[in-house]
Amino acid sequence: MTHLTVAERLLTWLDVERALKKETQSWGVLPAGVEMVDCYSDGMDISHTGDENLVKEWLVGIFGRAFDPITEHIALRAGGGQYSVKFQRQAVQAGIKQLTFYPLWRDVAYLSEGAQNQVLSEPMQLPSDFIEGPQLVSFHSFKGGVGRTTAMMTYVAARLQATGNAVTKLLVVDADLEAPGVSFWLDDINRPQVSFVQFLEAMHYPPVSSEASLDFFTEELRKSSLNVDGAYRELFV
Repeated sequence: MTHLTVAERLLTWLDVERALKKETQSWGVLPAGVEMVDCYSDGMDISHTGDENLVKEWLVGIFGRAFDPITEHIALRAGGGQYSVKFQRQAVQAGIKQLTFYPLWRDVAYLSEGAQNQVLSEPMQLPSDFIEGPQLVSFHSFKGGVGRTTAMMTYVAARLQATGNAVTKLLVVDADLEAPGVSFWLDDINRPQVSFVQFLEAMHYPPVSSEASLDFFTEELRKSSLNVDGAYRELFV
């Protein structure tokens, strides 16, 4: 099988970002003089403190003939597009730059072999722990049909049937945008009249304010409340 070169694999700007992530260990190991690389759909911004020509040589080493250091563009094969690169010189910063590392598949996938076990080492650091607010439990898988919903409902049933006098209130959020279905398990009376997508839209683009949108959806959730054991066990979907 013939292996494609990096230049041949550059179909869209996302392929440019993937190549850079692989080269830099998901932005964790940048070359000397390069402070930050930001990839957008319409171009790339590189903040640097060193010689700009050395930064261009670094890009040539990654993208080969696809990067033109004169026009400062990277050639994309899908439609013959040109991905612009802007170089922004900034003052030298003292100390080692700390990068926040989010353990997401799209970031971990571009770490070299063995580096996944060292993601806590410098210069990477994890986001601060979530210590306030309710406990969160996520049932997630990249593949469908593996029992996510079944496992979630088993967990919910176990929590609602747990002994003791502690008040238990559970909110089930079906974030499967392709095939949501948890809310359809409810009868017509308790079925919610608002969706998770509508909640996201109202919070991102609030008609009045984020607080007003949040209050509205709180009231809508109360309409779908299911009391399992009086006021001690309550379920929201």
